[in-house]
Amino acid sequence: MEESKNGTYRVHSRKYRYPNGRTKKIIYKYKSAPKTDIQLEKDVFLLLEKVIDTYKQMSKSRQLESLSRMLSRLEMLDNTPQTPLTKAKKDFLGSS
Repeated sequence: MEESKNGTYRVHSRKYRYPNGRTKKIIYKYKSAPKTDIQLEKDVFLLLEKVIDTYKQMSKSRQLESLSRMLSRLEMLDNTPQTPLTKAKKDFLGSS
């Protein structure tokens, strides 16, 4: 990521090699479009699925140790009432 006066840009560079041995480096800068609430909600649910799958693979003792930390982090979301994360939290807590 690169900061500029117009905002944050992602920077990708590619190096091209020509048959004569010369190289040319091209830098692409683009500004990512802000995501909609639906896209953000999908991202949150995908991440939660990964978290739940990883949690299930842990040993039972490790699950008990990490559960309180996970729940306390989810509790921090209660400060902002209507977000996709709070919906995901309710679904996560309802399924366990």
